[in-house]
Amino acid sequence: MNVIIIGAGMSGLIAGHILQERGINVMLLDKGRGVGGRMATRRMEDAVFDHGAQFLTARSDWFINVVDTWISQGAVAPWFATHDGGPHIRYRGVPSMNALAKHLARGLDVRLSTTVVSIGCFDSGWNISIEDGTVLTADACLITAPIPQALALAKNLDLDVHPDELESLQRLEYDPCMAVMCTLASASGLPPDGPFRPAGSSCIALVADNAAKGVSPVPCLTIHSTPEFARMHIEEPEEAHRIMVDEAARYIKSEIVHSVIHRWRFAQPSTQHPAPFSTLHSRPPLVLAGDAFGGARIEGAALSGLAAADHLSTL
Repeated sequence: MNVIIIGAGMSGLIAGHILQERGINVMLLDKGRGVGGRMATRRMEDAVFDHGAQFLTARSDWFINVVDTWISQGAVAPWFATHDGGPHIRYRGVPSMNALAKHLARGLDVRLSTTVVSIGCFDSGWNISIEDGTVLTADACLITAPIPQALALAKNLDLDVHPDELESLQRLEYDPCMAVMCTLASASGLPPDGPFRPAGSSCIALVADNAAKGVSPVPCLTIHSTPEFARMHIEEPEEAHRIMVDEAARYIKSEIVHSVIHRWRFAQPSTQHPAPFSTLHSRPPLVLAGDAFGGARIEGAALSGLAAADHLSTL
């Protein structure tokens, strides 16, 4: 059996490892230039930014064991405890969130800068058509992209999914996020124990100091917008950029030297599917997984990838 996984974020990487460990041939395809999806890190000269997911937590026994393994491998380290004294430590990738994704990608056949434009079914498998004209074949396909993108790939297929299930997938929604990355003239002066969440801000959800976090050798910030602000300004990035920089300047003790903005259209799901994965087609298998199934956290994405891999490996 060979499986093609579309999307090399946490769900795809976890599923890929589990399937490969069980003797199944796996290939991961991702349209990005790097693995990790929203576990993203960017450089601007000497500054380094985690500009997507800021941390991960571990709550289930399975994922606690996984994170403990990553800690022993030097891929993850504690960042801060919860501000309310809760039990769930926030962990960061070492040295960055994307470095954890690269760690997970080792040993997997991952094809980057590879955009899937369509999926076609034949008697015993799937034809996966790539933007450059290449057609790949697989016995099974697992899509871990955001659900609207996944459904767009499958829209012309004659699927055996129940209409109620398809409707529930179509109702899933995501929050957008605007991420501003700022280099600073000096230390930010923000509290060092995790991201700063300004109370009452109309546009900023959090400000993360990448130098205090251990990501960047020089002072720089990642600023995430609220979902409401992002929805209002998703097509006005320059205006959003200006407003967020002006707002952030109120909270820091340094001059902002340079800044850029990035739009996350599918930052995290705002609604959840009740199952850990979904089967769009049973024979040949076409399965969806991701954080819209397992929960809007990195752990949720990993649990969904695990469940999808368990399902595919039993077929």
